[in-house]
Amino acid sequence: MHVHIGCLETAASLGLEYAGPENYGPTYISRANQNIRSVIDLVFVSPTDTLSACVKRAVEHQGRSDHIPLSAVIPLRHTVPKVKGRTLEPFSDEEKEFVTDIVLDIGDLSGYRPTTAEEVERMTSAIADAFSAAWKKHSTEYTVGPNLREYWNDECTKALEEYWQEMMADNHKAFRSAVKAAKCEFFDERIEEVATMNKRPWDLMEWVKERKNPPCEAIQFEGRPCHKLDDLWDALHSTYNAASDRPVDTSILDELADEPERPWPEFSQLELRQALEACLSRSAPGPDHITWRHLKQILALPECGEIIIALANGCVASEY
Repeated sequence: MHVHIGCLETAASLGLEYAGPENYGPTYISRANQNIRSVIDLVFVSPTDTLSACVKRAVEHQGRSDHIPLSAVIPLRHTVPKVKGRTLEPFSDEEKEFVTDIVLDIGDLSGYRPTTAEEVERMTSAIADAFSAAWKKHSTEYTVGPNLREYWNDECTKALEEYWQEMMADNHKAFRSAVKAAKCEFFDERIEEVATMNKRPWDLMEWVKERKNPPCEAIQFEGRPCHKLDDLWDALHSTYNAASDRPVDTSILDELADEPERPWPEFSQLELRQALEACLSRSAPGPDHITWRHLKQILALPECGEIIIALANGCVASEY
């Protein structure tokens, strides 16, 4: 049997190879016409399992279907690979050291004023390296698994492993006790934080949040709300075509003298501070793991703010 080259190329791009059945024959036999037979069911496996897959046409399990099932032996891995990640506990001592190291590292760029695209690239890379080095130094590694709950701790993991090994009622009871203790400890700390630090009692209950403004309100035109589509169209037409029949005399612009080209004003500390104030401190970080709260702490220092301002001005000056 010949397999279409397109199927083989697609399988190869996925790291697979075609494994033909040992009992060669069609995999499709039409119930309406027994003479219509073809091979339209294929099995692709890992190249190392091509011979050991033992693909067979299970004719005895066909039943009333037009298709003959295919069976294969696929080895399963004894261990599931663990996916690792890194995290940094908010408001912890490690986070404070993380911010401190960034301030010290980017402090070496103080006084540097990039004027070309290459210098902007070098400065950007230096800042990125400082953030990356601090993150790797102070963040802790964790294993991605089914128990990524905030209250989960090492005692829960240990109790769960013991229960899996012995599968006894006492182990299950110990596991539930460990989970209960971890929950109590976590939520007690959370309540203490809300009560003494951020003073946001609605954070304790998911169903009670800050009241938001209505997502929309009716458009007003000439003091009347526009609730119908015709009213909206009349408002739009009257607003944007109110001066359509009025002639425009552009000759008055000829009397204005040409002004010399003005240079782009440099960014200031005030602009940087106002831009940061508009950002939500509780937003999720990006791929660089830096949150707006981190940036607010770092750029609150004038020397660090000047470095970022110099980089922004360099981007404008070099047309980067």
